[in-house]
This record gives sequence, structure tokens and C-alpha cells, in this order.
Amino acid sequence: MDAYLINIDIAPEYTTILIVLVAWICERLIPTPNSASPLTFWRLLCARMRDKVVSSNDAKRQHTISGVLGFFVLLSPFLAIIYTIYFLADVQALLDLLILYVCLEYSQLKVNALRVKKALANEKKQLARDILQSQIFRQTRRLSPIGITKALIECMTLRFIYQQCCVIILYCIGGIILALIYRLAYEAHQTWNIKVQRSRYFGYFSYLLTQVLQFIPVKITNILLVIAAGKAFSYRKLPTFLFSPINWQASGYPTFHALSIALNVHVGGTVMREGIKYKRDKCYGKHEPKLSDIQRTLNLLDRTLIILFCIILLVIWSIVQAQT
Repeated sequence: MDAYLINIDIAPEYTTILIVLVAWICERLIPTPNSASPLTFWRLLCARMRDKVVSSNDAKRQHTISGVLGFFVLLSPFLAIIYTIYFLADVQALLDLLILYVCLEYSQLKVNALRVKKALANEKKQLARDILQSQIFRQTRRLSPIGITKALIECMTLRFIYQQCCVIILYCIGGIILALIYRLAYEAHQTWNIKVQRSRYFGYFSYLLTQVLQFIPVKITNILLVIAAGKAFSYRKLPTFLFSPINWQASGYPTFHALSIALNVHVGGTVMREGIKYKRDKCYGKHEPKLSDIQRTLNLLDRTLIILFCIILLVIWSIVQAQT
């Protein structure tokens, strides 16, 4: 693939955006079923590690140390094998493409979102709750149709940013190894989620690593969400997007703020997890989310990604022009 690109006289810098585009198109047209996804195997390993290591009798510090060691014990063999294959391969671009295809896994969530939308349209609220419950950590059994819609558009937006935009931006910055480390850390964080009491300390390291790697990509994408909706920025709103600290970013509030501006709907607010009510800041729009806002969210995310591709292409073009 590298040789082919050189033969047609394309600057090597453009292979990055070409690989991203091809990987994203493949992931969108040929989504990997959860049962066949390599990331499912990684999540299973993480779950088994937690079940074997975490004990309710251990101290909080011990849980935290175990989480650090457990993450590196799982990560090291994967990276060693991939690193060796990558630098021995004659066609590194093809390996980039395959790994990036796996790291961009997201389309199955869109399929489930459309299933939730269809269930709500047919007034099958319990079915919609059950499908949604498999995607989020909050309890859904008491959610109204409005609550289901709100939780779904929040989940779709956050997962889109975390699972696609962050991967793409990190790949463009640091290459496929950085993108892979991020996605594996993100999946470990989701499996050992600190919002679940059992994983509160065991998952802290993977949570922290994920938040550090997400910090810049999330800020960029939050701004692009508002731009994709055609909404203008107020100077008073910029600090929320650009200068919010990591612990505030982790709550999802800056993204919810961008989403409420983009769609002009209410998002955020109180959630239930493990029978406990947690208060979150609420972002106000014009009205509560409606069923039609599910499709509006999907369209918004597509436009956001197109803008991101255009910006990456513009940056690469600027670099190429500066070198000539």
C-alpha cells in the first residue's frame, strides 16, 4: 500500500488521512459484531482480571496498586506482539488500517440507538429500557420515554467522541500505537468503571490514563459539535470548552453543554446507579429531548466527523506546503 501511494505521487503525509478515511468507511459499512470483536476479548480479559484480583477485604490502596499492575500485565503482551509485527511488516500502512478499524468500533451503538428509537415509536418502553441498559451504567428501569431519549443521545455523543474522535485525533498525533493504547485503556476503564462501587479504586489508574489522553481531543470535538450545528460561540462560553479541568471533563458536563447548545435541548441531570441517586449539573436548552432528536443527534455527529476530517486534511496540507 505504501509503495502504491508513492507510485501515484501522493505525499506520505496524506497516507494518514487516507488510512483514517478507509478505516472509518469500513467500520461504518462492515461493523464488527460484538461477539467477533477483538475488543470484546480484551473486555473479557479485563473482567476476569477484576474478578480474580479484587477482594472486598483489601484496602483501597491495595485496590489501586492492583489496578495499575493489572492493566500493565494485560497491556504488555498485546503491545509487545503488535509492536514486533508492526516494525517487521513490509506494509505498515495496511497494519495501521486493520488496527484502526478495530479501534474505531462504534457502529453497533448506532444500530442499538435505532432499535431504541423504533421501540419508543411503537410504545414498547420496556424493550427500549432493556436495549439502553446494555449501553450505559445508569439504571433505566424507571426512565420515562423522555428520560430514555435523553440518556440515549448523551450516550451516543459521549461514545462517539471517546470511541471515534479521540482515536482519530490521537492516531494523527502519535500514530497507531498511541491510538491503540488509548482504546485499550478506554475499554479497561469502561470495564473497571469507577462509577461502579466494586471497581472504584481498582479502575482508578485506567480512568486517569483515559482522561489524560482524552483531554485535548474532547475539547476539540466539543467545539466542533457546536460548529456542526451552525451555532455561534459566546466568549462567555469558551472557558467551559477550553479550560475545564480533567475532573470536570470526566463528568461529561462540557460535552453535555456543547450538546445542549447544538440541539437546543435539556441534557444532564440526576441519574440512578446501584440504587443511589447522583446529582449532575443540568444543561438547559429550549425543551426536553423528543424522539426526533435521536436522528438529529446522529446527523449532528456525522457532520462533526466530516468537519474533523476537513480540519485534519487542512493541517496536513499546510504541513506539506510548509515543507516544499
